[in-house]
Amino acid sequence: MGIAEFLKDVARAVRLTQKPDREEFKLTLRVVLIGMSIIGALGFVFKIIGSALQFTGTTPLPPETGLIVLVISTIAILAFLLYIYRRYRV
Repeated sequence: MGIAEFLKDVARAVRLTQKPDREEFKLTLRVVLIGMSIIGALGFVFKIIGSALQFTGTTPLPPETGLIVLVISTIAILAFLLYIYRRYRV
């Protein structure tokens, strides 16, 4: 794939795009803000827990434990979102 083909593909994609209407924009904005809020809240909770554990004098957890907690948290969040999607699907 050369540069000329890439530029043709970009031009085709730009021609096909259209400005979203007000409702679609609001929905996109709402989804992005909810996602950012969830990520920010999780980061805050992890930081608070880490700060609390730092002053207890306990030995640090191995990195594998943190990875396992992250994977389990991700699976739980995705399962919850799937449940919500299936329950309130129109």
